[in-house]
Amino acid sequence: VVGAVALTITKSGLFREIRNWLSFLEDYPILNKLYELINCPFCTAFWVSLALMYWRPFYGVESHQDRFFWAFALMGFGSIIAALIFYLLKYALTNPTEQR
Repeated sequence: VVGAVALTITKSGLFREIRNWLSFLEDYPILNKLYELINCPFCTAFWVSLALMYWRPFYGVESHQDRFFWAFALMGFGSIIAALIFYLLKYALTNPTEQR
C-alpha cells in the first residue's frame, strides 16, 4: 500500500497537475523541500508510512518509538516495491514484446 500510494503521488498523471501547480515552490529555498518531497517516492513513502502507523497501528505496536521504527520498515519495503513496479512498467512500455 505504501509503495503504491507513494508512486501514485510522485509519478502518476493523477497528481501531475498538483505537482505542476506546486512547482513555484522551487524558487523559495525553504519551501523547495516541500516540492522535492512530492517528487521523491522514497520521501513520500516515509510520510505515508508514518501516517499509516498512527492512523491504523499494527497490533502490539504501542509506543512512539515502535511506530517510528515500523514506519521506517514500511518505507523501506514500500520503496522497494514502488521502484520495482515503476521500473517494470517503464520497461514494459518502452520494450513491447513482439507477437509471433
